[in-house]
Amino acid sequence: MKKIFIVFHLISIFNSFELQAQIIQSLDHPRGLYVNRFFCFNSGTNTQNTNTSILGNVAKENELLQYCMDNHITYITLFDVPKIFSTFNTSQWTTYSELLSSFICKSKTTYCIQKVGVALGSPSERLL
Repeated sequence: MKKIFIVFHLISIFNSFELQAQIIQSLDHPRGLYVNRFFCFNSGTNTQNTNTSILGNVAKENELLQYCMDNHITYITLFDVPKIFSTFNTSQWTTYSELLSSFICKSKTTYCIQKVGVALGSPSERLL
């Protein structure tokens, strides 16, 4: 019985080394995700399209961040963020910038996100 315990203990030690090696490797090579339609707006009314936007929709934000955590994604690049700063008046801009700030803080403190990036440009500037 003592031999079985020793063998089991040695197997446990080797498995823990393997697990630690996988965690260290994932930290050395961060995984990223491009997030499309992060912020969508209705061009006719200059209001946010709450059906498709992620920003400001707590359920969609949490679903995205949980997906990142489940898949060890540590870097996200957000598309459509410049629309916040170019489309709305000052009071709307303040509201959406606060939502953006809250999302970034939540992603870094509650979830596994280390860096948040923003993609700039427009569809007409696509690379050939």
